[in-house]
Amino acid sequence: MQRLAFLDFVRAVAVVNMVLFHACYDMQVVSGSFVDWQYLPWVVQWQQVGVLSFIYIAGMSLAVRADKIGKDLGQRATREQSLAKVEGRGAFLKHYKPLMQAFLLLFLGQCITWATVYFLPSEAIYYGILTFLGSALLLSYVLEGRWQLLSRVNTTAGFVLSLLLFVLTYHVQLGYVGWGSWRYQLPEWLYQANYAFWGFPDDSFVSSDYVSFLPHIFMYWLGFYAYKLLKAKRSKLLAWSPCKGLEPIGRHSLAIYFLHQPLLLGIFWALGVIYLK
Repeated sequence: MQRLAFLDFVRAVAVVNMVLFHACYDMQVVSGSFVDWQYLPWVVQWQQVGVLSFIYIAGMSLAVRADKIGKDLGQRATREQSLAKVEGRGAFLKHYKPLMQAFLLLFLGQCITWATVYFLPSEAIYYGILTFLGSALLLSYVLEGRWQLLSRVNTTAGFVLSLLLFVLTYHVQLGYVGWGSWRYQLPEWLYQANYAFWGFPDDSFVSSDYVSFLPHIFMYWLGFYAYKLLKAKRSKLLAWSPCKGLEPIGRHSLAIYFLHQPLLLGIFWALGVIYLK
């Protein structure tokens, strides 16, 4: 996929922020020194900003992929004519790379669930950010890769609609949609059935890193349309980076995300800060 210096930079900033947050989380919560640290208002805000920034940037990366696939297949040609232009195993893998990456993200998300349930059950992760990103990429690939449904929406309208839907569904886990004084209470059976993946957990559901499909899919698509707006109005910005030294971190964000917590826990365990059961 085409590398854009600006996206690599902002992704790197998000990665560094995430590592710092998890280091503090491990020292405070996992170590048992201050288990309520995660519920402090400023900590909740810090965690939310970190999660939403990752999702937003991932949506922008989706738009980069969509542009590249559109160029490879020739958007003006019919599907049969376009596919005829893509020949060979390498081209096939290139076209379906987002689909393969979606399944990779889902697999890694499940690996994190297995690992935390077995090694650190008190901090078990169900439906974490990798599971969400894999699901969002899979759905968006189907909508965009085959029919270009996301791209068919006016860019400004798509941006505004995604933002509006994110705001309206932001409190779906609490049982309602809306904002401020306007609220619509959702039916209780949604939560009794424990559709936690979609954003309707029951009272017994617990996860130390929970990123539900709603409302976060709209933040993902917000990033998609934000990239398109940026490309149309400030395309030169995409090739600019305030700090070249951070770009390699952004280019290897998935590996860092998957490995940083085991490394942090191992370091803190070796230092005697935490005790793994």
